[in-house]
Amino acid sequence: MGTRRHPRRPRLFVFARHAESSANLEGLLSSDPARAVGLTARGRTQAHQLGAQLANFDIDLAVCSCFLRTRQTLELALGDRPVPVRSDAGFDEIRAGEFDGQPIGAYWSWEQHHTGSERFPHGESVDEALLRYANALRRLLSRRETVTLLVIHEFALHHIAAAATTSSSRSFHLPFPNALPYLFGERAIERAADGLEASARSDMTGHRAMSFSPRGDLDGAPRASGCSIQQQVELPHREAEPTVLNGRAAPNPRTARIR
Repeated sequence: MGTRRHPRRPRLFVFARHAESSANLEGLLSSDPARAVGLTARGRTQAHQLGAQLANFDIDLAVCSCFLRTRQTLELALGDRPVPVRSDAGFDEIRAGEFDGQPIGAYWSWEQHHTGSERFPHGESVDEALLRYANALRRLLSRRETVTLLVIHEFALHHIAAAATTSSSRSFHLPFPNALPYLFGERAIERAADGLEASARSDMTGHRAMSFSPRGDLDGAPRASGCSIQQQVELPHREAEPTVLNGRAAPNPRTARIR
């Protein structure tokens, strides 16, 4: 008899937006990782709470962007757990160029008169950011870890969630709160990578196939409170929607704003 092969364990990707930062609190745009923007006292508490929510998960790899607030969130959430940590610039906030450090209203005013294919002054376009996210997701998919924790930014998380879902529902309208976990299976991440690339490239050619708003997340958006999460998660047999740990549906990126 041949050697019995055990079925491959399903992969799980746990995404969370970073905990509250000082830019969130002040309503400022923070899109340059060279300008250190750390967590507030409330943000540090949120990061510890994220770690408690994930206490029963055997995390094999942790990934953050190159921004201080995502790394601080990740480090506080992991505590003394011996989990390898990687930074991936592919998940960085959209590069807003001259708007970095400015009140968020200045960005909103600019975006009302520009498309997703137009670059911020001395920055990048929304479509270029979407392609970055697609490539970063494919790098994740090429790895072998079973459970990966990612702490990124709401702009990226909104677009990834929208591209991952197979639903056309418009009910996903709430912002992503700080430091709450959302679960995605491998097939959802594959859909997200393909969808983000298709959306960006179709927009660049003037034939956008998928609808994404060029708004990112605004620091200081409403936070959910008192959310309980399942300590053990059973992956569905037929994956259609991202599984959400805190019992809320994934928000709609059409309402997202950069932060």
